Amino acid sequence: IMPSLVGSEMCIRDRIYTGLIMLASLLVSCSDFLDKEPYEDPSAEVLSDKESAIALVNGAYQPLQRPKLYNMRIWTLDIIAGNSEVGAGGGTDGIETVDIANFVTTTDNAAALDIWRGPNPGILYCNTVLESVPSMDIDQALKNRCIGEAKFLRAHYYFILVQLFGDVPLTTTTPKPGDNLKPTRTDKMTIYNEVIIPDLKEAIELLPPREEYSGSD
Repeated sequence: IMPSLVGSEMCIRDRIYTGLIMLASLLVSCSDFLDKEPYEDPSAEVLSDKESAIALVNGAYQPLQRPKLYNMRIWTLDIIAGNSEVGAGGGTDGIETVDIANFVTTTDNAAALDIWRGPNPGILYCNTVLESVPSMDIDQALKNRCIGEAKFLRAHYYFILVQLFGDVPLTTTTPKPGDNLKPTRTDKMTIYNEVIIPDLKEAIELLPPREEYSGSD
């Protein structure tokens, strides 16, 4: 009996040692695996040509077409205002809009969250245009147009936010590594006076008349 017990203990001990060695190797490999440089850099340079300038501005328009803004949530404000009815399929279908219209909104209301978040990508893209395009070696008329459109769009995105939420976080630059990604709210009148109104005034000066735009634009 004794030799078999000794053999069993040695077998168990060998298994424990083997397991510890494997665990140590996994910890080392996991450390190496996780120690990576970020693949995306929000401060990365963009190409400095006409096509890049136009693409950047087109990107700043794109969030307007998403469901968080004009593809759904913005026009549901007409329901919230009492000018329309939800319709929908009954039950909980459209309940987030009904709750806002009935003034029983909670912090997890999908419609409120969508509209709160919806303008932020557009603001980021506008800030990218305004930091990148001025230094591009492109035709000045096109440069003015791109900057003017970005100024108008940024004012529009912020107008949506302050009209619905009052004081909101204000960001006029693209984020860099180490920046605070959760800024506190800024007084809405500061946003009007320092961003919305100046951006619109500058857009008026920079943008060409509508008839100067081509059909493709």
